[in-house]
Amino acid sequence: CDSCERDYYMNEDGECHECPDGTECDAVGNELGSLRVEAGYFRGAVESTTVDKCTFGEVACPGGNKTGDNLCTDGYEGPLCDSCEEDYYYDSYTMECVTCSNPQVVVPLIVVSAIVLMIGGVVAYNYKYNYEYWTTYFGEHKERLFMHINQGTMVMVTWQIVSGLGQAHSFRGGSSYPAPFSYFVNMIEVFMLDLFVVFHTECVAHTTYADKLMVALLTVAALGVVAVVIGAILVYMEGGGTVLRSSSVKTYIVLIYIVLPTMSSMAFSTFNCDQFDYGSRIESFMTVDHTLDCQSQEAIAAQALAGTIVAIFPIGVPVALFVLLYTHRHEIMNRETRSGDSELGYIAFLFRLYQPKYWYMPVVDIFRRLMLTSGLIVIDDTTIQLLVAVAVSVSFVVAFREWKPFYEVETDTLFYMGGWQIVLCVITLMLMTMIEDHHNSGALQATVSAVMISANVAILWTVGQIMRGGDAQVVDDDGEEEDEDEEEARAADEGGEAEDES
Repeated sequence: CDSCERDYYMNEDGECHECPDGTECDAVGNELGSLRVEAGYFRGAVESTTVDKCTFGEVACPGGNKTGDNLCTDGYEGPLCDSCEEDYYYDSYTMECVTCSNPQVVVPLIVVSAIVLMIGGVVAYNYKYNYEYWTTYFGEHKERLFMHINQGTMVMVTWQIVSGLGQAHSFRGGSSYPAPFSYFVNMIEVFMLDLFVVFHTECVAHTTYADKLMVALLTVAALGVVAVVIGAILVYMEGGGTVLRSSSVKTYIVLIYIVLPTMSSMAFSTFNCDQFDYGSRIESFMTVDHTLDCQSQEAIAAQALAGTIVAIFPIGVPVALFVLLYTHRHEIMNRETRSGDSELGYIAFLFRLYQPKYWYMPVVDIFRRLMLTSGLIVIDDTTIQLLVAVAVSVSFVVAFREWKPFYEVETDTLFYMGGWQIVLCVITLMLMTMIEDHHNSGALQATVSAVMISANVAILWTVGQIMRGGDAQVVDDDGEEEDEDEEEARAADEGGEAEDES
């Protein structure tokens, strides 16, 4: 009776305990100090009685009679082996740590640079040789171009939510999207505008999450200063106007609107910590960066900085935009064109998607975006998290279906399809909790992925049909539909009658 039977181990006091999941205890005589860890699991120290499932599975955790960082594959380190070592970067597409010597590390930079140069060249050429043509073309098709821009923004926002929803659920220990749909989501993560992931900045400097927060906030602040300076220069050169209504400040407001979910998610992710068993001690690390001890000064400083970001972005930005819209609500409701007059130009991108009476709808949609991305990170229980996601996504689909708040019928249809795509994503995450351990999990995941990819193809097909179609169906204040050309003619007639009366 001096050894434990199979599936049990003997601790330092000579007592037999059941082996934890993730260990190999098939033989007789297992001891705590020599427990063998299965592939895909992590054990902090030889005295640890708890074994945790690795974030990246067997790729990062090959298993064996080892503990701590010694249990990790080359390129991985830290608790759960889910942090990349120095000279390695995290590839969001393959979800692996890849060496910085890999030639693929410069691919995103080359692609982005090529796109920027190509667009810049096309713009410069047309500005020099076809300026009058494009000015006339824009004047004649301005309303329809704005419609397509707004609908493209809607697709981007939908993909932002799809990506952010999956990230929030995984952050709290929930399931990921099924493959191969997960590969599609990894590709569209570019719409989250997380440049640290896109450009693999770990290869430039080995930084922590605290550094990432600081750089992100300072970058946004610096761009704001640049926008104001350029705006002041433009106002001075034009001899009139205000800095707030300059094109540079307008562009900056658009940027803030787009990066809002990303900055909010980064901030909320900072406040959560995971505890790990290291035998004689329990250590706590930031969930978003397992290399940062939650008790360290760097982690405390990161949380203080995250509090500032929360005050600025998920709280301050919606309040500021609501104040701007509320201040100009009468001009917005009485506007005769999609974008209104020049006084509304710097905030037109917010309301021109909606009918005049729905001047407040941009802030409502911001609330939807935040609730389905960064807002879910705050919820610790993954079941409650998905229930909240279902309630929010379905409620907005039904509400927008009844309100029909958009300027065109086609945009109402596009939002409706995008809304149901988000609902399907939530249902998919629910299904993944049930089918991951199923004996036919691969086939089930492939089936669910096929449905989800088809839904995204349908959205893109809808956008293509809208762009190929004729005049858009504009909804007037009485809820009646009319062609966009008829709407513009009506606005012109009303303007003529007003001049006659004058």
